[in-house]
Amino acid sequence: MVRKQQKRQENKEDKDNHIIFQIIKQYSSLSISVNSIRIMASLLRHVGSLIIKECFNLVISKGCKRISVETMKHATTLTIRCDLQTKCLSEAQKAMDSAIKKEFLIKPSFLKEMINQFATKVCAEEKALEFFSIVLETIIRELTLLLEKYLKNIKKERIMPRHILMCVLYTESFFILKTNEKIIFPSTGHISFFPFAELRDFRNPESSQPQLGEQEY
Repeated sequence: MVRKQQKRQENKEDKDNHIIFQIIKQYSSLSISVNSIRIMASLLRHVGSLIIKECFNLVISKGCKRISVETMKHATTLTIRCDLQTKCLSEAQKAMDSAIKKEFLIKPSFLKEMINQFATKVCAEEKALEFFSIVLETIIRELTLLLEKYLKNIKKERIMPRHILMCVLYTESFFILKTNEKIIFPSTGHISFFPFAELRDFRNPESSQPQLGEQEY
């Protein structure tokens, strides 16, 4: 009975991590361990939680009842200004410990869960959630590209939990840095957050330059 429940739980974890697997495959030619996926998912949950908490504080302080794209953008930049590196390092270490103990769980609906957890008294626009998803996907891409470069340098072909922790510990490339009005992603240079309707596709590295008619903020 216990084994059946354990097997069901393992199958559920594989299904829950499917989206993150797919995103990583888009940007990496290397293989990656399940525990590494869990650690990356945990980092995303943590960064996302910080953004949503900031979003909730902004909405409450302004007396609003709806999380808009602009609120999400503002909360993202405020989160980036805080001591994100220290918090992510702590979260990476906790995630590694959990992965080693095989106790880590990740749910695919974590984005909506965080909205519900931290903003139960307000509602969020669908486009705000979509914008938030793009931010998190961009973080996955940045970390994956960084890991790929790191593993090629040390002549390894598989991403393991310790590699993720090493990259987070010894580089700043994983973190999104804010300079003046621009958000910088190290692998592609300057990328700005646009009004949502004009938002460029972050998944396309060739789109790092503004197109005609686009206005940077």
